[in-house]
Amino acid sequence: MKNFEALSPSKHRDVRIMVDYIDQPDAQTNSVPILVSELLLCGANYPLFLIKNSDNGEFMCCALLGFAENENLFLHDGQWSATHIPLTFSRKPFHMTQESNLVYIDIDNPWVNRDRGERLFLDNGEFAPYMTEVIRKLERIAIGMDETQAFIRVLAKHDLIEPVKLDVTFDNDLSEKLNGLYTIKKQGISDLSNTELQQLHQTGALEGAYIMLHSLENVKALAKLKNKRLRVSI
Repeated sequence: MKNFEALSPSKHRDVRIMVDYIDQPDAQTNSVPILVSELLLCGANYPLFLIKNSDNGEFMCCALLGFAENENLFLHDGQWSATHIPLTFSRKPFHMTQESNLVYIDIDNPWVNRDRGERLFLDNGEFAPYMTEVIRKLERIAIGMDETQAFIRVLAKHDLIEPVKLDVTFDNDLSEKLNGLYTIKKQGISDLSNTELQQLHQTGALEGAYIMLHSLENVKALAKLKNKRLRVSI
């Protein structure tokens, strides 16, 4: 259960954030939502897919972190081993409302303490450098949510989304089957007219679609991480 409080220097001046993913229960997941603005950075690390939001059935972009439920193969000794951590995680334990741009802190998050980690405020009450960076991330998320939905609408309009099933067998003959994933319909791009391709190029949707397609090569790297973990556990 999250316990959000409006962030203020008078109430939270002594609060610190100690980032340790061992203590972050939300990090134990095999997928995480991402924004269209971070497709390139995420695509360099993770396989990218579309999944349907269980609450409203709408598509959202996501990065695959593992094959089993609650499996994040990028976590190691409390650290997230990747060149880019998706913004929806790296902004924790903070939240910004889209309506008023107010910043809230989940005071019950295990990273929140008063002894160790990054300060939120300087002695003069201004944001510390760490918090300034968090604010930038929150602003990117606020803007990026609408941009991401616009990107997905373009894909759907041109019938460029199709379901895909992952069936991966590991070195110990264990297999994992993942359903509910969607990817870019490669043939659909080939079937587009020159005018449609130009429109997708101008909006950036074409680049995003190809980034998602190319990121599927990361499934192999993810399987290697799984095999490495299986060997260690023997």
